[in-house]
Amino acid sequence: MHCRAPSPTRLALTLASLGACLTACPQPVDPGLTPGGEFERDPTCTLTGTLTIEIGEGSGGFTPLAANASPEVHYGSQGAQHIFVGVRVSGLALDRYDTLRTLLTWYPASECPTLGEPCQGEYYGYNEWVLGDVAPLEIVDDDTIEQGDLRLVLEGGGDIIVQAEVEDPCGRRGLAQLPMSQ
Repeated sequence: MHCRAPSPTRLALTLASLGACLTACPQPVDPGLTPGGEFERDPTCTLTGTLTIEIGEGSGGFTPLAANASPEVHYGSQGAQHIFVGVRVSGLALDRYDTLRTLLTWYPASECPTLGEPCQGEYYGYNEWVLGDVAPLEIVDDDTIEQGDLRLVLEGGGDIIVQAEVEDPCGRRGLAQLPMSQ
């Protein structure tokens, strides 16, 4: 059998077609941080008070949101929507522990009548991460971390509230909420 090299024109067309397919074909969805991890309370810790938490954009890290802004909504090839949430948590005792339980729950706005008070009732979904276990804590200073890539697949539709709750090993907690429209 006799083989010969493709003509420069045929090679250029083949490479152009391949390039078009690679840019037009659906890209894999970034899964963000995998939920889960091991969390233990420290019964010897006597620290009191609350933790301060801020919800922000989470694609590739934490970015504060402008007033009345929401994280960017990403649309999947099968119709699903997801966002990457970031959190900034301060008031931590990072010299005492290196894990933080982080729970994100998204509710219909009707289940959260008073912002600042924990939502109750039916929710669309939730994810929980133990930061410091599933990923290293992204330390900003002695008492603050910023963590992004917390992925939520949105369900339901309409107005929702993303609620972020954190707990440190001393049992101190923090709560923040972010209203969003889908």
